[in-house]
Amino acid sequence: MATEAAPTPRNGEFTRRAAAGIPAFLALVAVVWWAPLWVPGLVVAGAGVYGTLEYLGMVQGRMTLRQMATPMSTSAILWAVGAMGLATVAFGPAGLHGVLVLAVLAVLLLVLFSKEADSALEVSGLVLFGLVTVPWFLNHITLLLMSTEGRAVTLFLFLAVTFTDTLAYLVGKLMGRTPLLPSVSPNKTVEGALGGMVGGVLAGLLSALFFSVDSGHGLTEWLVLGAIVSAAAQCGDLVESRIKRLTGVKDAGSFLPGHGGLLDRMDSFLLAAPLLYYLHTLTL
Repeated sequence: MATEAAPTPRNGEFTRRAAAGIPAFLALVAVVWWAPLWVPGLVVAGAGVYGTLEYLGMVQGRMTLRQMATPMSTSAILWAVGAMGLATVAFGPAGLHGVLVLAVLAVLLLVLFSKEADSALEVSGLVLFGLVTVPWFLNHITLLLMSTEGRAVTLFLFLAVTFTDTLAYLVGKLMGRTPLLPSVSPNKTVEGALGGMVGGVLAGLLSALFFSVDSGHGLTEWLVLGAIVSAAAQCGDLVESRIKRLTGVKDAGSFLPGHGGLLDRMDSFLLAAPLLYYLHTLTL
């Protein structure tokens, strides 16, 4: 996501973003709406593995895994993340939460209580933070899909995040003047953030027109959910921006041209997906 400020949008940059983002968005819509639920579930599981790999790449400068008496390799972490995604597809919430508990226990036993590990506490914190904020949060998309009228609500999630991202970027480029959090991301602006909120509400309005009968949510609920998801999406983007600032990297990777790494594109979902899942399930 971006709420960057500049006098005018650069056509080449916006075109590059659109060329990579629009086909990906349409493919996701098709998979979510028509494919068997296990298909998007596996896509989310794979995205969780790849996003975790990018996260570990960002923080590896602060992690000295070779110093540990009991080795915990990147591959072992990724296997745990993959198991988390597969368990979510197979068993729903119990699978997701159960594997997370096992992963936390493994980190505690293999890292925190390794007496020879000089950086045991730091490494444990970085690994656990990554396990929660990337695959555990992200796999709530699968839980959302598996919930009552989950396809419609998941499409709303994608619409809200996409509209938030697009309007935040455009409004920030055209009108952005007031820095939002310059110490975290100097190019993000208050104007861009407000534009993103408008995008989320617009997604709520469209969802009210097309999904209200099936989803159990009325117009007011959709509009409120749109605003909440937009705010959560922008907070997720700021969290990843802070991680990048702390680790000294510009992008999490180079997965999509003009968009950076896959985690740079998924950061908006990290907080929005679990928040929407629990709001949706609690308000039905």
